[in-house]
Amino acid sequence: MRYSAIVLLLAALYGQLLSGAADTPLFDPNPPSTLLPPGAQAVNLSVRTLEAAACGYSVGEALPLDRMRPFERGQGTGYHETTIQGLNPDPAHVNEVYVRCTSAPDFVLHLRYRALPTVRPRFPRTGNLWGTRQIYGPNKPLEHAARIDLHLGASFKPEEIRRLRKLNPDVLILTSINTVENSNLPEDYYLHDTEGKRIEVWPKIYRLNLTKKYVAEYQAHYAYERMLKLDLMVDGCFFDNFFTSQSWLRADIHGRKVQLDADGDGKPDDPKWLDAAWREGVFHELRTWRRWMPHAIAMGHLPRPADAETKEIFNGDSIGFWTARVLEGERSFADFWRLYHGWFEQGRKPVVMMIESAPHNQIAYGYDYSPLKNIPPATLEFARTYYPYVRFGLAFTLMNDGYFCHEFGDTWHGNDWWYEELNFDLGKPLGPPRRIFSDAEVWRRDFSNGLVLLNGTREPQTIQLGPGYRRLKGREAARHEYIVDDVVPAFSAPPPWREVVYDSGRWKSKGPFYHSWGKGSHQLDETGPPAEWKLGIPEDDTYTIAAWWPAAPEMTNWSKRALFEVVSGGQVVASKVLDQSVAGDQWHEIGSVPLKAVGNPVVRLSNLAEGPIIADALWIRSAARLNDGSRAEQVTLQAMDGILLERTQQQSVARYRPSGENFPNPERGFYVQKAYRPRPGEPPPAELDATELRSWRASGISLLRMYYVLSEFREAPLSAELLGRIERDLAAVRRAGMKVIPRFAYNFGPPGEPDASLEWILHHLDQLKPLLWDNHDVIAFMEAGFIGAWGEWHSSTHDFFEPNPGGRPRLNEKSRAVIDKLFDAVPPARMIAFRYPQIKMELFGPEPLSEAEAYTETPKARMAAHNDCFLASKSHRGTFTKNIEQERRFYQQDNLFVPQGGETCSDSEEAQPYIGCENALRELEELHFNTLNIGYHKGVLDLWRAQGCFGEIERRLGYRFRLLDSEASLSGNELRLTFRLINDGFGSLYNKRPVYVVLRPTMGGEELRFAVSEDPRWWMPGRLTEVSVSVSLPETAPPGDYEVLLWLPDPAERLRDRPEYAIRFANEDVWEPASGMNRLSHLLSVGF
Repeated sequence: MRYSAIVLLLAALYGQLLSGAADTPLFDPNPPSTLLPPGAQAVNLSVRTLEAAACGYSVGEALPLDRMRPFERGQGTGYHETTIQGLNPDPAHVNEVYVRCTSAPDFVLHLRYRALPTVRPRFPRTGNLWGTRQIYGPNKPLEHAARIDLHLGASFKPEEIRRLRKLNPDVLILTSINTVENSNLPEDYYLHDTEGKRIEVWPKIYRLNLTKKYVAEYQAHYAYERMLKLDLMVDGCFFDNFFTSQSWLRADIHGRKVQLDADGDGKPDDPKWLDAAWREGVFHELRTWRRWMPHAIAMGHLPRPADAETKEIFNGDSIGFWTARVLEGERSFADFWRLYHGWFEQGRKPVVMMIESAPHNQIAYGYDYSPLKNIPPATLEFARTYYPYVRFGLAFTLMNDGYFCHEFGDTWHGNDWWYEELNFDLGKPLGPPRRIFSDAEVWRRDFSNGLVLLNGTREPQTIQLGPGYRRLKGREAARHEYIVDDVVPAFSAPPPWREVVYDSGRWKSKGPFYHSWGKGSHQLDETGPPAEWKLGIPEDDTYTIAAWWPAAPEMTNWSKRALFEVVSGGQVVASKVLDQSVAGDQWHEIGSVPLKAVGNPVVRLSNLAEGPIIADALWIRSAARLNDGSRAEQVTLQAMDGILLERTQQQSVARYRPSGENFPNPERGFYVQKAYRPRPGEPPPAELDATELRSWRASGISLLRMYYVLSEFREAPLSAELLGRIERDLAAVRRAGMKVIPRFAYNFGPPGEPDASLEWILHHLDQLKPLLWDNHDVIAFMEAGFIGAWGEWHSSTHDFFEPNPGGRPRLNEKSRAVIDKLFDAVPPARMIAFRYPQIKMELFGPEPLSEAEAYTETPKARMAAHNDCFLASKSHRGTFTKNIEQERRFYQQDNLFVPQGGETCSDSEEAQPYIGCENALRELEELHFNTLNIGYHKGVLDLWRAQGCFGEIERRLGYRFRLLDSEASLSGNELRLTFRLINDGFGSLYNKRPVYVVLRPTMGGEELRFAVSEDPRWWMPGRLTEVSVSVSLPETAPPGDYEVLLWLPDPAERLRDRPEYAIRFANEDVWEPASGMNRLSHLLSVGF
């Protein structure tokens, strides 16, 4: 397939020709379907027609020509221009534009345009390359992926991207292609050597021949096509391997020598010709793509340093390799600095840069092209958690406005590696970086919430800061972490120790794989003096020490008893014998030892058995933590290291990352069902067990629906024994930290089983009233019950309804009397759910609750809903009558203010069109469901698990409050706090709950708690809510630093201080399980 055939194929796929004339009556749109600048509501469009014509356009639907808006210029000619108006600038919306002309009015040219987002992500800005399936999948919800701000080479589906933008409005998402590689193309598209063979450059991946113009144009079309196929929802394209020359390629992946023959004459190419033709090819590929995507974000793995022509096309580079190369002395810090910052000065705007930080090069490139199969698991974990390399990459990135990731390396991108510094909101940069010392590469950059320090020298540097800063709070990194190798002056090994190198090298496609640490090792083949490492500890502490040796083929002959001794003050304080004949290429712990700097501690190695011993590197870590929250008026940075500090201040801004975790929150989510259901001749059912209920809560469930089947009391008062049992059940619920949805019924079905008379129902409600009022703190809401089969208000045997031919039976005086008694027996602070919407509409009219009526504790405001055959049919098996749409609209509004519960009941053929994930999610959202049965119907629940939406339903039932950002400030003794949140749940919070702002002194002492006049029941699903509060601190507030927290406890006095009953926000690193409070990441200084 040659160029012309490819173009025609793509034109057929997308209903347009990208350039040039064609045999269609309407062609050559400029611009074609493409991305537009942020905020664009219009686009200038030109088209051509084969004949003179008049043209028009419409947005949103393909209207007839006579209803379209006429083009502004070129009517009656073959060239037409206009400005398309009325485009939606929402980055989640693709504008559909249709063009017709009089020369062929039935032919429609369909174009698509989407405005790019305006993004201002928080600092640190995080990125990920090709890691979509590592950060998002069955056990990692989209909220987990939303903490990434820049997704390069993403593989999200269009609908997932739309949801991702809701979770992180500042996200950028790019698809990717390989600039110079592709698969399943004709043979002449590939680069060959003088033997006519393809060049394998990655496992089963072959280099294309970019000296051929049609190959370059195919690649440009391929990149454009990928963006269109993704519904234009990506913001650009990442071009891997943008090589501007190729004569350097002299061997394939397996080390086979090659002589390139790009012109196909059977002779080695002239390097100058090859590089010139190659450069023209790759730039032709990008220029062609740019014609169709002038505003899209283009990034890549680019030449370094990049020239002006590259920076004219690309918005930025994703810089790999360099952090480890600088740290290991292969490249200079100054060169790296110029490379990174040069892009911000000269790159195409907006500049988008990423630093791909990585572990040691011998790890990143020492274990094949599929390292996960070959690297020891412990060494992989070391690669992830050697924090000095992480901190250098992060601090370097923060010296400008780039994105940061720490990943394994070029053989394995996109790792789901996360670090506590990434959770801290630095706020806005207050300017460019500043050099601290005129004669050293030591830098600082100030942010509104903190400070970043970077030591780019190979010596420790002490920086005086003065008051106003503290270390972050965390547990990950040791305060002191470093490696003492056998090539530094701190190591000594007198003869007959000898230097050796055991190393399989980097970028090898076949094993075995093994590595001396750094440049080599030392080996003792016979008896001799011990080798010794001086540890050089910077301060007294407990230190964990581990030793490395290579997994060389010779390892099996090495000593099985290598004695490592830790010596301090001339005394052996710890020792361990290790077997060096096994488990090479990983760290082996010698011990965790309290050490004093004055003791000049060392580690000695000697041999207790036959065979050589190896002295290589030691890894040392202190027990003290780097991020311990302590004040930081002075900081000492080790060589090539960095740190993030928090600013203590009177004003603070914080932004928050969403959490994808399913966690229990009060009065929402799936419920577990239990029943008191006595059977003749059997022992009474067991009472509720708080231990069992706690296990349910630990699994993420905070609600219990409890059936009480009163079949023994259809014609008798409730016994004292039963009432006592109910009291004890509710006490067990309270002990377990859960809430209950009680339902009382006289049978457990099926239809035809008797219920009770009006007189007995009223009497039983009178008996239950004291119990319900005394225990309403653990009642989420109550289901009406009592009447009919299962207490569902149908199939009554005592004439509680009037016949209604063609519709549901109507209420009568008896059923209305039960409703009145229910609202009397249940305290006004609790709502009562009824099975059918018609009941509420019959009582209160067809209009749902208005905002003015909501939460007024009237019967209308307290009447809620439960649907016990959700999705079983179009009518939800009788939940809705023939007036389905009216009743659904009623629920859509009414359920904003009252709970909607229920369960699924069938996966029958009749239910199949409705129970699938796509429809289930839509209806759960439209009807604002708060809770569903976790145990029924199993077939439906299993279907949701199989189709992948169960986790989303689990998280979104009821409310799910997610903080976006907040700002706190102190002026004198007045605290002002503004926070923005969105409710990602299907439903609302329906029971009243207070909101407290809490100030907690960091040095200990009494918290200051302020109740504010905010009602979280109005934080509605799908809506962004901004809350501003102001509180006055007492004059007696002790001076010091205070954390700011939000606390939404239960209003009941006996539950208020129990964290299980407080509301948790759906954000990472906000929730405090011990207190039930949400940390807002503000640190304010009072009284200074």
